Amino acid sequence: MGAGVETLDETWCGVGPIKRVHDAPILCGIHWLYPWTDSNLFIPYENTTNRQWYYQPAFFIGRSVAYFLTWTMLVLFVQSRSAAVAGFSLVLILLSITWASMDWIMSFHPFFTSTLLGVIVGAGAMLSALAYGLHGYCRSNHKIHEAALDNVEERAKSANVLSTMNDLSGLLFAFLMIWAYLVFSQFLIMWNGNLPTEAHYYAIRNQGGWRFVTPLVAIIGFVVPFCCLLSSRFKRSTRWIGGLAIGLIMLRLAELAWMILPADDGGNLRRVLLLLPTTGCVLAIGEWRPIGLFNEEPG
Repeated sequence: MGAGVETLDETWCGVGPIKRVHDAPILCGIHWLYPWTDSNLFIPYENTTNRQWYYQPAFFIGRSVAYFLTWTMLVLFVQSRSAAVAGFSLVLILLSITWASMDWIMSFHPFFTSTLLGVIVGAGAMLSALAYGLHGYCRSNHKIHEAALDNVEERAKSANVLSTMNDLSGLLFAFLMIWAYLVFSQFLIMWNGNLPTEAHYYAIRNQGGWRFVTPLVAIIGFVVPFCCLLSSRFKRSTRWIGGLAIGLIMLRLAELAWMILPADDGGNLRRVLLLLPTTGCVLAIGEWRPIGLFNEEPG
């Protein structure tokens, strides 16, 4: 399982230079994207002093820069391939993603609060990073696995490949369960609370075409991979596991779109600025090979 942790760290940190493409719309379009940049927004409301202090453009940019510096630092640290560094990096990545998602996503609704939303995005990011690592491992070892079917000498190598795939698939299953638990917990808590600001967050996501995205993410993003990962036969196929990993990554994009784009202030098109660079990063990662995760030939 240690190999899985290192793969997870390497996959996330290895795309750090590409991730810089995503930073520009956030920092340059802050007054265009976020309603809290209007100083008059909080005037009609009471007990908003802490929000006014926290939602300051300069402070927001400072926090964003801190996230970028943290991820850039991790790119250098993870290259040491130390188990201790890998474990520490995993915790730091999850914490930084949690805070960044609260700033970049939850603040689209300045009066909406959720202690779980940041953790949900963080768990989804870990799930995506692991899916990338698993897909890269399957792709780079596919020839060994196929050769083992006809070549006795390759069966020992194939056994090692299957063992690692089983570990990574188990880790993927664990993160899938964690993500699903957090998403359902947030919905259940807000449904029980039934507060206007919290209910509004789900109400605008139950209108128009967005009402179909929720079951799509629930069924294809959880139920299908859950059933697939329970099958030992499925986990022995590099082709099937690699395809499942790509499917999970695509579903994470759909989930992010569900979180970011719905708006009742006419800001839908503006928020596309946050998703277009992210989609570009996803497409570019397939050719991004700074740490040898996606080599076609096994090393």
